[in-house]
Amino acid sequence: METSARHERVERRKHKRFPLQEAAFVCFNSRPAVVGRIADVSLDGLGFNYLSSSGWAKDLLSLDILCIGCDFSSMTIPAKTIWDLETVDATVDDARRCGVQFEHLTENQKNDVKKLIKCCTMGEA
Repeated sequence: METSARHERVERRKHKRFPLQEAAFVCFNSRPAVVGRIADVSLDGLGFNYLSSSGWAKDLLSLDILCIGCDFSSMTIPAKTIWDLETVDATVDDARRCGVQFEHLTENQKNDVKKLIKCCTMGEA
C-alpha cells in the first residue's frame, strides 16, 4: 500500500489577516488601471480580487485604498506583489486573486492600515 504525500501549507505571515466586513477597494496604476475589491488585510499586506484580461499585477509599486464607511477617504500604500493567480469563476471571465506585501510604511501609513483594520474588519490591529 502506497502512502500519499501530505502537503501542508506553512504560514509565513507575521500578522493575522482579517476578512473585511465593509466594502473596501484597491486601485493600482497599470495599463489599463485596475480596481479590485479587498478580501482581507493585515498590518503587513492584503489580498484582493480583480478582473484583468491583460495579465497580472507583477509590477505593482503602490496601491490606492478606499474604504466605504471609514473615516478616511483614501490612502496610498507602497506594496509589492507576492502572488497573483487566476481564479475559477464560471460567472466571470479574467477573474484574479492577488496577495501584496506593504513596503517601507511611514508611521502615518501604519496608522492608516490600523484604522482600516479597526473600521472595516472584525479585528483589532
